[in-house]
Amino acid sequence: MGDLGGKTYFITGGSGGLGKGLAKILFARGAHVTLFARNEERLTKAKEEIIRFRVHEDQELNTISLDLADGSQVEQVFRHQKVPDDVYCSTGGAIWENGFLADIKPSYLKQAMDNNYLTAVFAAQAALKIWKDADAEALQQSVEPTVPRLRRVVFVSSAAAFLALPGYDAYTPSKYAVRAIAETLRLEALLLSNPASTYKIHCAFPGTFISPAFIDEQATKPRLTKQIEGTDMDMEELKKRYPSGEEMARRILAGVEADDFAVCPDFESGLLFSSMMGSLPRRGLGLIDTLVGIILTLVWPVINRVWLEKMQNLNERRL
Repeated sequence: MGDLGGKTYFITGGSGGLGKGLAKILFARGAHVTLFARNEERLTKAKEEIIRFRVHEDQELNTISLDLADGSQVEQVFRHQKVPDDVYCSTGGAIWENGFLADIKPSYLKQAMDNNYLTAVFAAQAALKIWKDADAEALQQSVEPTVPRLRRVVFVSSAAAFLALPGYDAYTPSKYAVRAIAETLRLEALLLSNPASTYKIHCAFPGTFISPAFIDEQATKPRLTKQIEGTDMDMEELKKRYPSGEEMARRILAGVEADDFAVCPDFESGLLFSSMMGSLPRRGLGLIDTLVGIILTLVWPVINRVWLEKMQNLNERRL
């Protein structure tokens, strides 16, 4: 990505995990970064950690505590900041919301949608409104044709948006919703683009990675969920097998810079995407995604049979 001096990035959910990893990498490359999250104490700690990576004297690192699931509050706060170049919507997760539908509280269904979907869509909506206003002003004032400014919204969904696993009854639908708004805005971005700005939408689908949230989630996931997704092991073994939040952030940034709409930062998410692309643009030239999709059409029935056997065995032991 090179030096990002002069660029401004907004990161929701920037107080920890993937969001903090994104902020650290971008700030270390010279960008101005503003972190948004609910927990002010965690934001302060994140700032103390990230500020050490400053490379330019005039670099700004700001932290703002707010409820990202409140759309009017998000827009009001965003409008009082420097206009961003990119907005990364990385808020989300599921701790208490894990479990089978018949066992979890109804309030957890709403909570998962608030935390994973509304926090993303409100941040994107506020950014688009601000950019449209800035573009209108720039076009009105400009006499000579200008080089369009690149404006990007990057949603962080999940590999769960390609795969419905038992036990993620609250989490998976909310991540499907993030995928849906990203797909919709990918087309609307063509309508928004103008001589002043080019709009781009990206959506990342990370699989399992190690973060404080993931560690907490392990305590509330049903064992069947962990068995199917391959996380039914002790934490030391998991840390050897899966990347850190910062490494996952690095891969996501690389995918965005490669201009892929669908950023699949690990092998598993890439496989799942290849079998569920629909009308979405293929990555790169599209040859690999197309071939893998054909192969997985034959493989999925076998995988489904294995999963069904696991669930039947579990049910028999209960009975």
